[in-house]
Amino acid sequence: MDRRLPWVLIAAWLLVGAAGTAAISASLDGRSTGVVWTVTVESAVGWALVWMAMLLPRITTLTAARIGVPIALAVAGATFFTGGDLTASVIFVVTALAALAALASPVTIDAFIDGSSYGPEQRFALRTPPLTALVAVPPTWLVAGAIVIVPPLAVTGNLVVALAIGVAWVVGVRWAVRSLHLPARRWVVFVPAGMVLSDPYVLTDRVLFPRRNVEALGPAYAATDATDLSQGSFGLALQLDLSEPFAMPLLDRSSQPDSGTVSERTVTTDRIVFAVLRPGALLDAAAGRRFAVGETRPAEPQCLHHAADDGADELEPEESQTAVPLPRTRSSR
Repeated sequence: MDRRLPWVLIAAWLLVGAAGTAAISASLDGRSTGVVWTVTVESAVGWALVWMAMLLPRITTLTAARIGVPIALAVAGATFFTGGDLTASVIFVVTALAALAALASPVTIDAFIDGSSYGPEQRFALRTPPLTALVAVPPTWLVAGAIVIVPPLAVTGNLVVALAIGVAWVVGVRWAVRSLHLPARRWVVFVPAGMVLSDPYVLTDRVLFPRRNVEALGPAYAATDATDLSQGSFGLALQLDLSEPFAMPLLDRSSQPDSGTVSERTVTTDRIVFAVLRPGALLDAAAGRRFAVGETRPAEPQCLHHAADDGADELEPEESQTAVPLPRTRSSR
């Protein structure tokens, strides 16, 4: 497969580097030599690391970009309050916003996600649930980016404050990076054997749906009663109809609310709903790989994961096909 670099993001980031150099230099005018050198070296090294990450699109480098670009926007906003050049600061903010918009583009995200594919695979990113995007992700930016202010504080003599922030960062950075990295591990991938769904938000392991068991793949009806794995994500949802029931290993966070552990529950279904960032591109790729793309089944009076009658017999495990877990590889991390 032809895997392309996210050129729009790379170009925007180059502009961030040029605009940031001018704005930061103007904001450091009149500061001590130690502060000027510390901030200059820190910003140059940080920019270069993110730039190298963009040149090697992978799941891990997507997380690096998702940390570095918001930090650049925060630094651009800070140049407004340091008495520097207002025009340079405005240009810095505009270019940082452009980089953030390019990073949020579905095409860019898929370029990073698919960069971890190998051989004939092709990956498509799942949509991030709105609650996670609006509530859970922003605090992690603050934690991950807190290290930026530690060197300037230390150089200016605020050692106690710098030490306190540094210790807090060491304690919280692993949680912050993990929280930012988790959305990058959510994807659908086409493999020679079929289609794999990876979603650590709802699944205990990645599962494989063989192509021979895919009855239909297409837009989901609004009234569908298929097993919903989209978690309320906005945009067009897709439905996967299977020729036989599968046992899906789902996370069960409600089983032991006091222990903090997460257990597994199995849901047997022959239809699932999920949401990807680019549903049209996924359906085109599925058609090219000889999947049955077309109209999916609407809600039915009886389905495998909802008992229509109180006295209906539950489906025996022997009659369903267990979703196939895949072996872990480096590209899945």
